[in-house]
Amino acid sequence: MDYILVKGNGSILITAPHIVKTNRHYTTKTKIHEAENNIKKILMKLYKKLGRKRCTIMTWDKDKIEHIIPEDPNYTKNLDTSLWFKHLKKIKKQISSCVLHIDLHGMKNKSSYYDIEIGINALKKSNLKLYKKLKPIIIQEFDKLDIKYSLYGKFGGSGEGLPHKTVTDKGILLGFNSIQLELEEDIRKRLVKDRKFFNKFTNILKNIHKELLLTCVFKTRKNRKRKRKKRTKKKK
Repeated sequence: MDYILVKGNGSILITAPHIVKTNRHYTTKTKIHEAENNIKKILMKLYKKLGRKRCTIMTWDKDKIEHIIPEDPNYTKNLDTSLWFKHLKKIKKQISSCVLHIDLHGMKNKSSYYDIEIGINALKKSNLKLYKKLKPIIIQEFDKLDIKYSLYGKFGGSGEGLPHKTVTDKGILLGFNSIQLELEEDIRKRLVKDRKFFNKFTNILKNIHKELLLTCVFKTRKNRKRKRKKRTKKKK
């Protein structure tokens, strides 16, 4: 049985791996990671607001997975057996090559000094040039929320140096521009109940994606020019 829910075909990809309990397989033990409150509600609200042409979402199908506890997609040791990696590969074939991938997570209020942690390490390590381009835009946009946030918190979004791959690691491997967002409990409640705050948050994602698209267009034009030059040289 397939336990994954995928909707939409837009190039803002939003994943949510912790809407149900999951198993984290460590070296010496297995630990249950509890479901994160309000993440599914936020995911579905974002999908409705952005629309299926602009947004793709991927998460667990709660109706189908009701009686099992699956492997935590953020603690994958073997990509060959990863259901999430398999589905991300399918999504890669169906949507634009210029993908902003947001991996949504929930953290406890006491887990961090910050209200939101922006895990951008995987993107930074894979594409430093793009990271430098997007970083000021991310800061400019998240400043609009008037909350405490950080790009350098404890949740970096990458499993590099550890025996597992995160969802953002998987996205980067497939060529997505992946960022992990950790939302503390009070922020999640606000996103569910406060329409103005939710709309600001949605616009942040749209504006970061808009900047990413401009970068992709510039890169495509540059590549075309290089190809033309190569063809001209060959003719000579």
